[in-house]
Amino acid sequence: SALQGLQTLKPQIGARLKAAAATANAAIAASKAAQTAALHAKYAGARAKLVAEAALARSEARTKKTAAETSVKEAATTQIAAIRESAQTEITKLTAAQPQILADDRKALQDGKKDLKDAARDAAETAKGIGDDYVAKYQEELANTKESESRWDRFVNGPNYEKNKVKAKIDAARETAKKFAQGYKESANEQASALGGMMGQVLADMRKAISATKREIIQRRNADIKAVNGLKKAGLQAVRGAYRAKLQEITAAHQQNTQALQQAKQGDIQQLNQVAQQQKQQVQTMVTTLTSSLSAPIDTTFAEMQQGVASIADAIGGAQVPDPAAIGSALSSAVSQISGTVSSIVSSFSSGLEQGAAAITQIGASANAALAGVVTAADAKIQGQVQQAKAGYQQMIAALEGEMSAATQAPIAQMGTVASEAAACFTQKGAIVEDLRASVENLKG
Repeated sequence: SALQGLQTLKPQIGARLKAAAATANAAIAASKAAQTAALHAKYAGARAKLVAEAALARSEARTKKTAAETSVKEAATTQIAAIRESAQTEITKLTAAQPQILADDRKALQDGKKDLKDAARDAAETAKGIGDDYVAKYQEELANTKESESRWDRFVNGPNYEKNKVKAKIDAARETAKKFAQGYKESANEQASALGGMMGQVLADMRKAISATKREIIQRRNADIKAVNGLKKAGLQAVRGAYRAKLQEITAAHQQNTQALQQAKQGDIQQLNQVAQQQKQQVQTMVTTLTSSLSAPIDTTFAEMQQGVASIADAIGGAQVPDPAAIGSALSSAVSQISGTVSSIVSSFSSGLEQGAAAITQIGASANAALAGVVTAADAKIQGQVQQAKAGYQQMIAALEGEMSAATQAPIAQMGTVASEAAACFTQKGAIVEDLRASVENLKG
């Protein structure tokens, strides 16, 4: 009966430990599922952050591009307005000055005609005065002239020869003065007529000069505006090229960051599986160890009991005349000893089996902490990857700002140069007003 009771203990080992192992493995599986879900959630969140950081970087790049485009466009608008204004200032000045210049030219020519006639009249009066002086002189000479008393001279030259000579000088003086006066008048009339004919050409030339200068200013203005628009186009192309290149860089970085995150996720999932498998292996090892340690005392005790019973049987069978009292006493003592041993083993077995089952169950309970540690470490690594990606995008945007500055600085400076040179050119061409005025003064002279 005791031996039969001892034999029933071993089946209990397998059943109890299997139940504990099943509980532990279920706990491990549940922890693995929960921590795997947590890991997926953390990686999903990190993926969303990477997408958000890449989108933010693209948005900041777009903002930088828009600002750079605006600076180029505003610079072009400002310089084109300056070119138009400086050109229009000179054109307005020429337009305003033209009537006065033409009027001055016309007056100078008209004054020239009058001056010529006045000069001719003065010259004629002077010639007449000179002639009159000679006439008076010769008349005085005539009054004092006496004829020769020689009969021969009177015969040869006539009776009034000497007076006739003086009279001839008087007539010559009057005729010469008259011719000089007439010549001065005719010359003045010819030159005045020439000035009158020249007036139309001079005024036409003045108009042509002013019109030609306006056309040159307009042509230069249009060419400079075209040049500024060309610089604007080049600047915008440079800005947009830098922007497109930066978008490609951001996209490439995002792909690399996403791939790195995916690789890290695969590694962490593999580590979760490994830790879960290790926990299950611990459970199995514990079951095997406990099965062996709990079965060994039972097998040893059972063998010892069988050997004791056999010894009693041998002792009883060897006696020539069995003593019932001795046999009874021996059997009673053996049964008592076996019962005590079995009771002790059963008590120790039950306690050890429960402790072993609890240890197995504890492995399952502690598995969650080990698996959670994997997730915690993974989370720290994930956050590091996200921060590293963010820092990379920030560096890209900082570099883009420099690239945008380089793309806009040169064309904007060149626009300013074009506008400055245009203003100087317009001012120089507008100076023709002074040249025309000087020509009027020369004409007066």
